[in-house]
Amino acid sequence: MKLIKFVALALTTTSLTFIGCASTETPAPQANVAAAVPQTAQLLGTKWHYADEQWQYDIEFTPNGVLRTTHPNDKTKDNDSWEQNGVNVNFYFNDKFSTYTGRLWSGVLMSGTAVNKKGTTWSWKATRAN
Repeated sequence: MKLIKFVALALTTTSLTFIGCASTETPAPQANVAAAVPQTAQLLGTKWHYADEQWQYDIEFTPNGVLRTTHPNDKTKDNDSWEQNGVNVNFYFNDKFSTYTGRLWSGVLMSGTAVNKKGTTWSWKATRAN
């Protein structure tokens, strides 16, 4: 129970002034903030539902930086790749014809922007499927 020893307020027509207060309650110990922040989720072995303004498909982050996709126009699936550095995620289609740069917001959401070699840009997001 919190016991307030002293509280005073001065009220005028133009301002409200807080003068002070004191409490006999001992403050709660501070939590270790670093322990409350989850470890960065690792993408290796995960599958995601990708969506942008034109497309929706699945992507899978497999070993050795190989990206698997169900994109219907991806005819050269052996040259798609990915990399992760902490919360930063990059993946590439068709020998980097398209570059996707994003951020992992949690273990279940990532989003970012993409650009292709023609200079077209777009926004994208992905939600975890597994």
